[in-house]
Amino acid sequence: MARFDKVRTSTGIIITLLTILWLGVHLNPGFALGPRASIISPSDQGIYISNPQLRVEIYHPDGVRKDSIRASIDGISIAVSDWGTITPSGTTAEVFELVADLSTLVTETQGRHIFEILEAFSASTPSLGIIESPVRVSFTVDSVAPQVLGVNPGELAKIGDATPLVEIRFSEPMDPSSLSGSAGPIAAVMMSSGGLAISGKSEWAQGYTVLYFQPEQPVSLDSGGNADVTFRVGDLKDAAGNIMAAEYIRNFRVSVPEMMAPYISATWPENGQTGVGIDSVVTVNFNKAIDKDTLLNRVSLLAGSRILSYPGQLDSTNAPDPKIFSIRLGVASAPMQTETLHTIVISTGVTATDGTVMDRDYSFSFETGKPVTPPATNLSLLFYRPLGGEEVHTLRPSLSFRFSRVLDPSSIPTGFSITDGIDRTGDFVISDDGKGFTFVPAVDLVPGRTYRWTVGAYPSGILDNNGLGLGSLVTDTFVVGATPLVLSTTPVDGAVETDLLNNISVMFNVTLDTSTVTTASVRVMESGTAIAIKDLTIIGNIVNFKIQDAGAARLMGKTFTVILSSDIRDVYGMKIGRDISFSFTSSGDAISPVVVTTFPGNGDSGISRTPQMVVEFSEQMNTATVDSAFSLVTVSRTGTTTLSSIDGTLSWHSGDSILKFLPNNSLPAGAMVKVTILSTARDKAGNTLDDSGDNNLDGENYQFVFNVIDDNPVTVISTLPAPGATEIPSNFSVSLNFSRVLDQSSVNSAIVVTDSAGQAVAGTITPSGDRRGFTFAADDPFISGPVTVRLISGSGGLMAEIDAANPDAVSPGLDGNGDGVANGSPADDYVFSFSVRNPLRVLATTPANGDSQIRRDIKIPVSLNFSHKLDLGTATPATIKAFAGDEELLVDNIIHGTGLNEVYMEIYLGSRGNFDERLIRVEIAAGLADIRGETLGQSFHFSFTVNNPERPLVLEAGLSPLAGTLNVPVLPTIVIPFSEAMDRVSSQQAFSLTALNGAQNVGRSGVFSWSEDGTVMSFVPNQPLLEATTYEVTIADTAIDLSGAPLQQMVKFGFTTLNTVLPSLVTVIPTNGATDVAIDSRIVFIFSKPMDLSSLYNIVISADRQVTIDRIERDPASTTRYILVPESLMATREYTITIPKTIQDDRGNQLDDKYVSKFTTKGIGDLLEVGAFVMPGDPTRALVLVQTNESVTDSLVVKILQRGSASAVAVTMIKVQPPSSGKHLYKGIYTVNRDPEYIGTAQVLVSARIGGILNGKTEEFVVKE
Repeated sequence: MARFDKVRTSTGIIITLLTILWLGVHLNPGFALGPRASIISPSDQGIYISNPQLRVEIYHPDGVRKDSIRASIDGISIAVSDWGTITPSGTTAEVFELVADLSTLVTETQGRHIFEILEAFSASTPSLGIIESPVRVSFTVDSVAPQVLGVNPGELAKIGDATPLVEIRFSEPMDPSSLSGSAGPIAAVMMSSGGLAISGKSEWAQGYTVLYFQPEQPVSLDSGGNADVTFRVGDLKDAAGNIMAAEYIRNFRVSVPEMMAPYISATWPENGQTGVGIDSVVTVNFNKAIDKDTLLNRVSLLAGSRILSYPGQLDSTNAPDPKIFSIRLGVASAPMQTETLHTIVISTGVTATDGTVMDRDYSFSFETGKPVTPPATNLSLLFYRPLGGEEVHTLRPSLSFRFSRVLDPSSIPTGFSITDGIDRTGDFVISDDGKGFTFVPAVDLVPGRTYRWTVGAYPSGILDNNGLGLGSLVTDTFVVGATPLVLSTTPVDGAVETDLLNNISVMFNVTLDTSTVTTASVRVMESGTAIAIKDLTIIGNIVNFKIQDAGAARLMGKTFTVILSSDIRDVYGMKIGRDISFSFTSSGDAISPVVVTTFPGNGDSGISRTPQMVVEFSEQMNTATVDSAFSLVTVSRTGTTTLSSIDGTLSWHSGDSILKFLPNNSLPAGAMVKVTILSTARDKAGNTLDDSGDNNLDGENYQFVFNVIDDNPVTVISTLPAPGATEIPSNFSVSLNFSRVLDQSSVNSAIVVTDSAGQAVAGTITPSGDRRGFTFAADDPFISGPVTVRLISGSGGLMAEIDAANPDAVSPGLDGNGDGVANGSPADDYVFSFSVRNPLRVLATTPANGDSQIRRDIKIPVSLNFSHKLDLGTATPATIKAFAGDEELLVDNIIHGTGLNEVYMEIYLGSRGNFDERLIRVEIAAGLADIRGETLGQSFHFSFTVNNPERPLVLEAGLSPLAGTLNVPVLPTIVIPFSEAMDRVSSQQAFSLTALNGAQNVGRSGVFSWSEDGTVMSFVPNQPLLEATTYEVTIADTAIDLSGAPLQQMVKFGFTTLNTVLPSLVTVIPTNGATDVAIDSRIVFIFSKPMDLSSLYNIVISADRQVTIDRIERDPASTTRYILVPESLMATREYTITIPKTIQDDRGNQLDDKYVSKFTTKGIGDLLEVGAFVMPGDPTRALVLVQTNESVTDSLVVKILQRGSASAVAVTMIKVQPPSSGKHLYKGIYTVNRDPEYIGTAQVLVSARIGGILNGKTEEFVVKE
């Protein structure tokens, strides 16, 4: 069954996410735009009938590296190789399109999925990728056909409404557009008599899981007032487009009294009554109002077989009730005949006021009595209650009668009767004045029936205390109203996946007496246990209540029965008469909800000051618990200190799975906002919110933080130099710090620097890491004098950066005058000045003063960095000198260096000792000048030491292979690390490789390679080395470093190559074909090489069964000899030894071939007989007998191996017959394992020493079921 508890299909949300990431480029001070990705399909929150095709476009103007694209499905990373195709879209390589079927990416295609693009790189700049804000879409796949869970009214139900409301409940949300016409899909709501469709109105409810249908016109009834209706539901589709698998059919009957044909419900006199007065008025009661004109000519009177007529013609008078007619058959001048049988016939064709026609004749007969003399003054019935045809709403109504005189109480029980075809008894209560009485039935009357009461006439009727009675009998009817009926329940009977957090409702057909609806009369049971309810309310005819512990896990997936007590009454006092019950099954949801996504996302920046925040949950939530758990506050930048709370409006969407929050006021500019949802939040099933999605309910709250866009104007926080500063060096970089992150594209043109001559100073502007600070470095040193810095405001001036997430936000400009408003240039330009003094200075030397310089040549290179570009015409031997002690050294080749203000020169050490340590002093005269004419002003000197070089070493760290290494590949890479950079030619000539056994002298025949710094030499021989051979590497001390210093000593180390020769079996003992092998023998294997002992357990020894190996040992005297000890061998058996190819030597090489060897054990002595059987009287025990010709001189061992057993079980044997018999008998009892897997053939394994010789025998017996 498809389920959509977590998805509301009533809201079709299509979200296309566009993520743009900004990354820095290392060699460019600016920034560039990374690729952007768009998910074309599926749509966010969509529901699909089958595996949807995932389509993604990724764009960058420089093209996209398709091998850099990474994505994930349901949190599992997938590479581009997992996609079906990835091709340029159209004719341009700027857009790549990724296409894949969901079924190729996941194992379970049914249910909810989340797909993300995690990363993509442009083809031109590898560091530009989609990383910080992944593109994400969630969707649901549903291929399960919907089902009808139930229809109300139920099968074969009888209902009294000609326009019945039909309720259809489905297993999941449906597609309302799949309805066709006003009757929807119900193309067959049929009357059984004619097969005609009934048109009606349809309406969806409860998230498109319930459909209501009601006919537009009353259902046409047959002559009996009934209509059999067939209700069909088919061809509807669910929200994903799955069509119903089968048509659903329900039959019920409509039976409406108001639409029945008219018929006679009662008469007076009753059929067969005698003693009727000859001047009596006959009364006829119909079931509905009658058109009097259609009745007058359809009434006939017969006396015997003759039709009679009376003076004045036959008359009919309509009583006050249009359903009751009085027919006056005789008058005083011409009464009916006495003691005569009269028959009244009412013919078919009598028409009711609603147009229905009586469809059969009706007749009744009575006999007139003898003439009587009426009393002088008759007793009169003044009034009675209930009135004729009145409906009473109690099963024991009180009938009240009032007469003109005091009554004779004894005449009341005999003169009054009440009947519905069965005479009813009851209690009479006389009024205080004696002129009336009340009658209450002794038992409950039948709901829906019409009852007739009669007060008899004189002399047999009710009499007064003078013996006078009524001149004629009086009769009338009343109707007992129906008992309260249950029209519908929510949930319906048999409902499944019911959310216990919702109301349980019962709708009756009448208003209830609230005092009778209590927790005692409304009960809920589950498996015989009463379940507490709460919030019991009664509104008119509807009862509502809830399950008290609806969220408890113990109530998940349980079946509940609601029982309504028979004591519940309506406002008329009518009981429902019997217990009414219905059942439903609760949802089995025990999974904690999680937060799927939020907007803004955690860590997002540049969020609008008036955002609508969104939190999407994984399922429908208990909104009250989430509302109370939800809060927003502004916090400090560390996120640890709460600054203020934020008020706003909460709203729920998509079936209570999406929460939205709109602040009442704009959020503070630049604020950090923390959103918290406490762990008290619950889903509809009462499950606690899981803050991290790991199903570990640790009670922690869910939180996320975002930063609000700062739309305050840009202000200058500080400058360096400060305004008005003096004595600033000419190479000083100007630093500017701002209140906001700046749009770098606005910075270059908005910072203007001019020197003392009023000329613009060219330079490079570099941002700080947070782009709130910028540094201006002049291309050339400032000239002495004032320097002015102007920051331009307004259009084309400094602007704050707009966050990529808020492209519509306004970029604030510069507020240079501090009034809080960016008014534009020149009013808000920020201007400051400082003064520069710029003499020539030595900034750095190489070597630095005090350095120890290792000599590499007869000359030492020296460079000096000056504050300005030097005038080389002043750099002469008179201004730059070098000394070694008292000896002046030659300074030559003075040129401009590679740096802007660098000067390079060479100092010749002279001829004194190549490796002597010498102190070199360099002196620069004060007259050295730059190209501006500025001089040093004072002399400058520095010194450094030239040292002897150290002799190099071969290092052990990094040496490969290490000395003594075994199993070295036959084509190795030999790596020699040195302590310093080496002379490559001499080092390679110092290398040699040779086999110690003299079988191979490689020498230097191979390929040498070096590390970039010249400290590591590698060698690969041209030809493979010999296997299992020890080689020696030699590096002679003729290898020298770059300064010519030789290796401190010769280095030698050895290694052994890999042995890949396969092992073989040399021999096995007993040898192949050996006979008369003792059954207690051990088996010896000799191999060509040492073997892996554990792999030898793959050797198999078998005869009629496989022999268990007790153990295998290596012979201490030989590394290639192994001894196998079998558990037991039997006499006179041919055994096969199989040595598989899979066994290995101690280096992992498998055996060169499979070996098979056979031998036969000898049979010495004889066991005369072995037998065993299950004891007939006790199938759990088996008797084992062993009989020998000779005495057992050593232990007798008997074991039983049942079918299915992993090992044999030993049986204790005792001797039971003395030796004088010539035979030796032993017996034992074995406990049989009778489990099914052990039933079948069992083996008896016997071994014994007889006369010092070991014997063995095997027999079988059967264990039956």
